[in-house]
Amino acid sequence: MDSLISKLVNTLTAAAFGEQDPRFYVKVKRLPDMGSPADCRVVRGVVAKKNVAHRRMRTDIPQPAVVLLSGALEYQRVANRLSSFDMLLDQEREHLRLAVARIAACKPDLLLVERSVARAAQEELLARGIGLVQHAKPELLERLGRCMGVKPLRTGSHQPRTQGPLGDTTSSSSTAPAKTLMLFDGCPLPLGCTVLLWGASAAELTKLKRIVRFGVLAAYHQGLECSFLAEELALATAALATPDISNDIALYRSLARAAISSSREATNPCGLQPERRLLLSLSPHVAGMQLYDRQHIYLSMACRNPRRGLMCEPPAIKRIDCYCHSDLSLAGFIVAAAPHAQKKCQVAGCGYGVTCHVRTFLHGCSRITLSIATLPSSDALPGEERGQVWTWLRPKGGRHQLSNSKQVRRLPLSQATACMSFGMFVSLCFSAPGLEAFGSPLHSAFVRYFGLGRTVMCLHQDGIHPSAVALPRMRVSYSLNAQLMWLKQEAAELCQESNEAFDVLESALQNHPYFRTQAAAAAAAAGAWADRSSFMDKVAEAVQRATPETPSHASAGGMMWDEQLIPEPLHVKHAFDDESPGMPWLRARFSVTAYFAPQFAELRRRCIAGGEAAFITSLCRCRKWASRGGKSNAYFAKTRDDRFIVKSLSKPEKASFMEFAPAYFEHMARAAASGRPTTLAKVAGVYSIAMRTQGGAPAGAAPGPGGQGGGPFRDGTIDVLVMENIFYDRQISRIYDLKGSERSRFNADAAANPQDAGAVHLDDNLRRSNLQAPLLVQQGLLRSMEAALWRDTSFLAGLGVMDYSLLVGVDRESNTLLVAVIDFIRTYTWDKQLETWVKASGILGGAGKEPTIVSPKQYMRRFRAAISSYFTVVPDGHEVEPPLDPDAP
Repeated sequence: MDSLISKLVNTLTAAAFGEQDPRFYVKVKRLPDMGSPADCRVVRGVVAKKNVAHRRMRTDIPQPAVVLLSGALEYQRVANRLSSFDMLLDQEREHLRLAVARIAACKPDLLLVERSVARAAQEELLARGIGLVQHAKPELLERLGRCMGVKPLRTGSHQPRTQGPLGDTTSSSSTAPAKTLMLFDGCPLPLGCTVLLWGASAAELTKLKRIVRFGVLAAYHQGLECSFLAEELALATAALATPDISNDIALYRSLARAAISSSREATNPCGLQPERRLLLSLSPHVAGMQLYDRQHIYLSMACRNPRRGLMCEPPAIKRIDCYCHSDLSLAGFIVAAAPHAQKKCQVAGCGYGVTCHVRTFLHGCSRITLSIATLPSSDALPGEERGQVWTWLRPKGGRHQLSNSKQVRRLPLSQATACMSFGMFVSLCFSAPGLEAFGSPLHSAFVRYFGLGRTVMCLHQDGIHPSAVALPRMRVSYSLNAQLMWLKQEAAELCQESNEAFDVLESALQNHPYFRTQAAAAAAAAGAWADRSSFMDKVAEAVQRATPETPSHASAGGMMWDEQLIPEPLHVKHAFDDESPGMPWLRARFSVTAYFAPQFAELRRRCIAGGEAAFITSLCRCRKWASRGGKSNAYFAKTRDDRFIVKSLSKPEKASFMEFAPAYFEHMARAAASGRPTTLAKVAGVYSIAMRTQGGAPAGAAPGPGGQGGGPFRDGTIDVLVMENIFYDRQISRIYDLKGSERSRFNADAAANPQDAGAVHLDDNLRRSNLQAPLLVQQGLLRSMEAALWRDTSFLAGLGVMDYSLLVGVDRESNTLLVAVIDFIRTYTWDKQLETWVKASGILGGAGKEPTIVSPKQYMRRFRAAISSYFTVVPDGHEVEPPLDPDAP
């Protein structure tokens, strides 16, 4: 039945009519509790639940002439005009007699009227032998007009047009219990048919109706897709053909069609050598019902101007419902994309036509890049006045690279292929990787071209690898390999320093006057000092003894989170003396204050693998770290095992944290108790360290952390924050620090050295990079990150926190983006408000751009909107959730 229906809808006529969905032309009518399943049939025309107006009118009319009339066939009296009753009756009879006479002049067999027909007109029609159907819905008149090739006329037209005779068309009425059907069978135009379903209950027929409608779409699309694949395989074969293979493209077309129709592997019977067989792998869509999951497709679309370096249309996900109003035919898309003199880009700073733009379509693991060029008038392709589209393929490099462009064969796009849904076309390109010709993937191994007159459209398909998105884990991880790595690095540095010390001692001994005169003593002393092997062996043994074990997770991992940590804040202060044995001049007294000590201790117990002992072990060995991302000149250090980062706090930052720290503990406890991820990098402790030297610093000693220079030897106090390193045990190739601002957010040094993994790229760096190599992310993971980011930024805005950043690390080895919110300490105090006012006024320049520092609510909205635009979501086969609203609370 489905194949029969698909043949009754002609692609050429459907394209001319303008509606590409085959279900538009097929009407399925349910007739529950009547007849038997054997009575189901397909009517080549229209079926309506109607009957003639009078029982003496004919109900079986072969080859009828039909008149379609919209409106009513009645006499319209003039309002507000006095006249006698007899005169009105005479006027009505005369008006209706003339109207029926005009209709009868066309010699119709049947008249269908949208509204009511006056009694006098009905009698006149009956007397003339013309059948009448009144109260016909506009949809019924429109369907009949489409199938018969006429348009319904309004009441009052001077000469109604008729359709007839209609070949084998039969107008008949079929009467059943409580149902009367009027059938118009054998309509001349293949623009409609009706399926009658009998022999079951209403519920069963409703399900069957859905199946039939889907089967119509599947059968119709199968025919179009077979035509498309036949042309693609024929062109690919011709492009790859060598002199020992026939170059008759018609032969390859016929072979491809035969292979697809029979749904089995085909070989070339035209004398090809056995090793040069033509293998045709079939599209998964051709297998009928597999089309069920392919009725729509999500695409990430973007448009950029490479000449101007502009993203004219930022990446956005669009849904294409195949063969529906959001879709175009393949030929319709080509015509719509063709350049026109009036078609210019409206983006500020662009103003170029479509030939200067590049469009990209992303789905799954593939990308299609569309570019358009204009040929000289002398090279225009023929048939533009008829709308003829041409198509051809070129192989991508390799052993099949053509040496002569004349070998590329060009084919006119068939009408069936031209009517194929553009959504189905891109879906086929993205989801049929197994379709091959001579071992080359049909879609990804060839560059596809379409031509219309002077317009040439190039579609280049290649593979992509969308990245996963990783948020900070609720539990700071521990890597045995990372621990071993830094221990070995420490041992290597110690050995290097020891070798340098041995070299210095050897040189000193050899050049000393005493050892110059006493050669034997010099040789013995040098040998004793130069015996390095035992020292190196001891270093190796120390590394072996110090090999850490993986910490146990049993104690903390099995505990349930409470909604709160310890509610009462408590600060612990401890003082101690440090007497350095080798440096008697540097005897210092330290005073350390641990803020919110119980809360942080509980947080570390729950969130750090290994608990307090592992945290202390990591902090025992730190080194100064030159962070390259910020402008605050803060002091940074990193633990030698790379697990934690130490950052100095200014007085306003410390005051801010002391104010909102209880809310931070509650937020982290709620996130862990509910199992919802958070983007906030975990703070493991906040400390104040005071140092007082008792012997005085030696000459040339650098100032300490409490002084101006950030060195280790100076009296003073420093406030520090210890936070997790989200890049722990990762190979990061690029780092981004993103605030969502456009003002002073470009790092020229990082842009000049893109291979420098330690350079920190800012917002404008990412915007420029996205023009060529956007950050592609998996659909579901980015939505999870956005949800967590929305919760965290709403929490920070409620506390008056702003100027935070999203730190993004690109791990190319695992194809993962590691993201976390950092620097969420600063609140919107009076100095920040003053900075906002000064920068917004333009006193310090800024080219009218919004200042970096704005109110917390404004910062939250801007931050959310920018972060959402920085990542390009690549949809897959699942449904796409709408993006979150940046203004959401």
